[in-house]
Amino acid sequence: MKLDNLGNFEEFNNPKRFVEPTEFIATPKLILKGYDMYTENPSEIETIVQMENFLKQEIEKGKIDPKIGIGFVILSKDMLNVVRWDNKYPIVAVNSLYEFPEENRDIMNARPLIVDDFGAYCIWELGIVNHEKEVWKEYLNSKRTEEDKIKYLHNFIRGEL
Repeated sequence: MKLDNLGNFEEFNNPKRFVEPTEFIATPKLILKGYDMYTENPSEIETIVQMENFLKQEIEKGKIDPKIGIGFVILSKDMLNVVRWDNKYPIVAVNSLYEFPEENRDIMNARPLIVDDFGAYCIWELGIVNHEKEVWKEYLNSKRTEEDKIKYLHNFIRGEL
């Protein structure tokens, strides 16, 4: 097996990431657990508020399908990754990606990306996704009562990824 033409790329800087929970993004159709993923400093409050406003607007306009009505969102320096648990197959995470300019972090003008062209998750987001997978499995294997939903919704990952 020859590997000399595989796995090659230009020099790449890949600093550690950290994650902190944000407020819930809640609408009558969908509640998202919020995560702020960053390299050095957490996002400013204004950026978090802008993210919440953007997502509520997209949900209200029907641009984000709520699926089962529960999920999570990951904010990074220039992207939003909106993940909802599927209503037909609740073991499937359905995600939508949005990109916005890193320079001014203008989330209100974020544009959708096609997951097939861009990819579903970066390696750092997978740390969050793995945590969410585990706590969602706990919920699926529970009696799925109101208390179980609340337990899922309040179980966050934080710190170094």
